[in-house]
Amino acid sequence: MTKIKLSNVSKSYQIGTELVHALQNISLEIEEGEFLAIVGPSGSGKSTLLHMIGGLDTPTEGTIEVDGLDLGKQNDKKLSAYRSKKIGYIFQDFKLQAHLTAEENVGIPQLFYKGKTDRQPQAMLKKVDLANRLHHKPTELSGGQRQRVAIARALINKPDIIIADEPTGNLDSLTGKNIINLLKKIHKEEGITLIVVTHDQNIAKHADRIVEIKDGILKKKNNFKKFMN
Repeated sequence: MTKIKLSNVSKSYQIGTELVHALQNISLEIEEGEFLAIVGPSGSGKSTLLHMIGGLDTPTEGTIEVDGLDLGKQNDKKLSAYRSKKIGYIFQDFKLQAHLTAEENVGIPQLFYKGKTDRQPQAMLKKVDLANRLHHKPTELSGGQRQRVAIARALINKPDIIIADEPTGNLDSLTGKNIINLLKKIHKEEGITLIVVTHDQNIAKHADRIVEIKDGILKKKNNFKKFMN
């Protein structure tokens, strides 16, 4: 079943006198429960695509539908509700609030969620093996632990879709591997649609499918073995 459908999506920005084409005529369908990796060089449009799927930006042309909802036709209030209900975000730089504990950071999305959720920050931190770090602030945590807090935060509202932008980019290889294994475990247990932008082949090889974006254009749609060939 198609979860996300992009049809002829383009995104342009005006920078001074120059019109920059970040994405050009992207058409892509992402299945419910799929683990999709998006790869490509820096500045290729990967994060722009992620932001539009996440409802943080809208296309200049084309449509993005999630469960039949056309994101380009929604006002700010409805997009905010969409993000709170449907999307969990994981960022390269964690984006934790330095003055809050791990438990408090995980609970932040619940402050903006209008629906009902029975999930508690303590339970989500236990899920990512940080039950003994509830009251630690980010400066008291390692990089890997901070990313685990970010993953717990992404899960707190029980989203359908997890969007991860370079989740291992600030981590050493061993810690990155542990984060990959955690994401795989969560993907399997939660049955979520997982979309990861990455330069890390160790993440990409675990995905159900890889798409490559170069110069704002969708180049390849393959599994890892075919992609590497």
